Amino acid sequence: MANNDTYKVGRALFVAPLIPSLLIVMLSLLFSEEYDVAMLTVLLVMTVISYMVTFIIGLPTFALLNKLYHLNIITLSVSGAILGAVSLAVIDIFLNLYNEASLPLLFGAVIGFITSFIFGLVAGVKVLNNHSRRY
Repeated sequence: MANNDTYKVGRALFVAPLIPSLLIVMLSLLFSEEYDVAMLTVLLVMTVISYMVTFIIGLPTFALLNKLYHLNIITLSVSGAILGAVSLAVIDIFLNLYNEASLPLLFGAVIGFITSFIFGLVAGVKVLNNHSRRY
């Protein structure tokens, strides 16, 4: 059974970091009439950053919640929103993209929430706590 759970987590680690890039593609196609090379570059950079944040921050958070028997979709999504906001704020500080702090915090929280929620669904994380066993 552990192999099946490991497979699900591996699949979630592959799929979930693609979500922010796919959201940006959908939004840009919805609100823009052209799709240029600059947008492709932004998508590639965003995909790389998304995978890095998932492996460096998201996976240890998943393991910690699992170890503490608090792993469920709700705690995973809320922690994803918090960590997404902090991650994008830190990236914003280094790149100086926005003049206001609220926009990257809000965008990071939404992207983090959606990504961690999709991760939890793909990985088969329960909606409510299951205190009798770890994932």
